[in-house]
Amino acid sequence: MSARKPESPAWDGSDSPPFVPESPTADAMETLPRSAPSLAPIRMADVASPDNAEAFQAGADGGHGSETASHPLGDDWPAFTPDPLPQEWVLPPDVYYAFSHARPCPDVFAIHAPDAAQRLELLSRLAVWCSQERWWLIVPDLRRALELGRAWPKSAPRPLLWTHAWQTPAAENPPDILTLGELQNQITAQVRAPLQERLQSLRHLQAITLQLVQCDTLQAELAATLDTLEHTLQAEAEDEHSALYQTIHDQLTSLQQRLQECEARRCQLQEKLRLEQSLATSDPADPNTPRPETSWFARLKKWLLGRSSSPSSSSSAGQASPSPSHPPLATASTGFSSLQDELQATEKELAELRALWQAEYQQLLERELSRRRQVIQDQLAGQRAEHERLHLQRERLIRHLSLAQAEGPDLEQELAHVQRQLREADSLAAEHLQHRLEQVQIFLIPAREGPDMEQLRRLAGGVDRFIYESCEQIPDSVMRPAMSLPGRHLLIGNILPPPSRCWEGNGAVPGLCRLPEATPWPALLGSRLDQRLWVVEGEFLIARLRLVPPEQRFALRQEPLVDRPEVLLRFRDTSDRETELVEIAFPLSWGFAARAFVAQQLEHYRPLPCGPAQWHTTPAGDIRVCWPVVEQAASAHRSESIDWGNGVQEWCLFDGHTFYTAALTFRADGGWDRAAAEAWLQELLPLATRQRLAVVTSRQPLPPISAAAQDSSCSLHSAVDPAPESPRKTGG
Repeated sequence: MSARKPESPAWDGSDSPPFVPESPTADAMETLPRSAPSLAPIRMADVASPDNAEAFQAGADGGHGSETASHPLGDDWPAFTPDPLPQEWVLPPDVYYAFSHARPCPDVFAIHAPDAAQRLELLSRLAVWCSQERWWLIVPDLRRALELGRAWPKSAPRPLLWTHAWQTPAAENPPDILTLGELQNQITAQVRAPLQERLQSLRHLQAITLQLVQCDTLQAELAATLDTLEHTLQAEAEDEHSALYQTIHDQLTSLQQRLQECEARRCQLQEKLRLEQSLATSDPADPNTPRPETSWFARLKKWLLGRSSSPSSSSSAGQASPSPSHPPLATASTGFSSLQDELQATEKELAELRALWQAEYQQLLERELSRRRQVIQDQLAGQRAEHERLHLQRERLIRHLSLAQAEGPDLEQELAHVQRQLREADSLAAEHLQHRLEQVQIFLIPAREGPDMEQLRRLAGGVDRFIYESCEQIPDSVMRPAMSLPGRHLLIGNILPPPSRCWEGNGAVPGLCRLPEATPWPALLGSRLDQRLWVVEGEFLIARLRLVPPEQRFALRQEPLVDRPEVLLRFRDTSDRETELVEIAFPLSWGFAARAFVAQQLEHYRPLPCGPAQWHTTPAGDIRVCWPVVEQAASAHRSESIDWGNGVQEWCLFDGHTFYTAALTFRADGGWDRAAAEAWLQELLPLATRQRLAVVTSRQPLPPISAAAQDSSCSLHSAVDPAPESPRKTGG
């Protein structure tokens, strides 16, 4: 039995339209693994299948077609071949599909990834894989740039943050990100460092020269102070207001007090002697002579002589006073002699105290003089040592600077010359900065920092890829000029617009269903790039039999299937009498039954693989081709085997958003051999694709990144024939 091939296969946006039979067989229901509707012949009899229809029509009428069609890259996308990923990268099929298509795409590719954390992981993994490329990584703002910097892998090239200053606390600065301001400061420092060092050395030399002059002046002052120290000290000691005078007299206080007491005693004794002498020379018969017994003079004498009189003489005087006319001359003579002796002893003591005070005074002066002299001599010695140190340092600086003359005018002239060189070094630093920027691989550009794209391009040079992370948040004033630059452009973010509600009910009203006027520009572009064959829109699973521009989808005519009204057929009128079926909307609950319906009822075969293929031959002779990337996921997630008929069976995975083909089995009893299976699959799955959109919905963390994998190439249809294995059973 020869294998039957579809008359017009179409996959992944190819130009060939899907085949739609004009009259489906009545027994098509028998091949379905579960209950599924049949197409009503009355609806399908009038469906035409035009040949060589364009997948997109540039400048189509309706909606935002004119704005979208004016994109500088246009709608005539060239085909490209997806790249296989490194074998050690175990990724979900949607992530693998996004990576394998995003890197080789020559112009514009979009990744719809609603989860912001997942986008960071995607960019980190892509940076490791594309480590040889130069990127402009444009993000909405500085906050997002810092988040990306913290998640940046160590094995990827270090990004340069295009901002002159941080606007967040320094503690939050990621250590692996260098800002433009920091780089500029580093380069400026490197260029200006020799001149700055020479200028600093010259200024240091100037300061040392000034210090030497000050040191010489201070030495002269200290020497002059030392010469006049004794005279200065003597003057201070005699000045009652000086601190030295107060200090000396404070230390001689006790001796000064003794001296004053001794002087007071001497004065008393001298007064006593004077009184005695006056009494001895007076005439008792003279009436003017005061009487000792009654006059005030007698009382004064008694007070002055009271201490020198003995108690015995006092008592005897009280008992028998001598007659005034007969004074005791012997007693008076004895008292006068005693006073003289006492006065001499007191004067001798006073002389000794004065000599002692003078000796103590001179000792204190000598001690202070010695102390001050030692202080000045120590200062002189320190200044001489400092002078020697400064002189040696000055000589070393002169040799280091290679100066012939280091005097004042020559030094000022050299300083002016170096300062002029520093002013000219700014232009040299700008040249070094541009050279360094040409070596940077990844520029992290916050869009709201207001980057000048032309200036950035002029400074950075050529760029391999422009990446717009969270592109729906990037202002058009930044994104549109960047998109016009030559290079590869990758849009990542929540790109696709929400599903339209125009399809509620049994049909759409032509001319009323439009994309909202406020639809972001990336969403318009993403809708035009979307060439997926199976999509989920709200509660419907859409099978796209023909790809039409997004603005034309709202003009489609929608009708329910007669025997299963929950299934909606969407038609496009190509002329007054011709109509083609372009989409079928299944309830989302149909799942695998929808895919079986398209294959069995329409004989429309559309494998949806991902990654390199491997071929096997079973013991029964069946040919089996599998895609390990999908197989690994299908074994752990919801999957099912679907009989396509004509001896072909598909094992596919449904992730809730689209289908992926894990394996195809070509039964030997259906007439298939290896050559026929390869030829049939080659016709269905061309190596080149025009797909420009990938949807990443899996949110499981990606495996850790090991060392950067080397680029490798692997054919999508490489022939591998390992040991035979039995057909894989349907997953859960």
